[in-house]
Amino acid sequence: MDMEEVGRRFGNIPTLPHRLHLFDTLQKYVERLQSLQIGIALIVDGSFVMASIEKPADIDVVLVMPEGWEKPVEKIPQEQYNLLSPVSVENVFVGLHLFVAAENSPLYNSWIRWFSKIKGDWRIMFDIPHNVSKGLIRVTL
Repeated sequence: MDMEEVGRRFGNIPTLPHRLHLFDTLQKYVERLQSLQIGIALIVDGSFVMASIEKPADIDVVLVMPEGWEKPVEKIPQEQYNLLSPVSVENVFVGLHLFVAAENSPLYNSWIRWFSKIKGDWRIMFDIPHNVSKGLIRVTL
């Protein structure tokens, strides 16, 4: 999906201002990533991408870096580091929970498996069978 479609489907619900606020935060983060040419994609997850959840608490995202990428902290300019650091991102882009992994790495695959799981209380609330996993949104940067 592109950000316009993410907004249309999950963030642009006038009767749910909290969703609008979360989407605005996500949009600002994506714009900063694109302006500094950081990452190749963003995996968007959490209750935000479940339209049936009226007031998601936050947005979980995996920033996908190129294959083989490693985080050489001492070599990253401060402005870029602030967009790669989960603590910095959560302080500036409140409501956004960041995870960073290189594409197709063991960490990336682990995050995809983890975020594809459906919480037990949601399974009960929406009568979702245990063999069903949830989809994730991939936004190309």
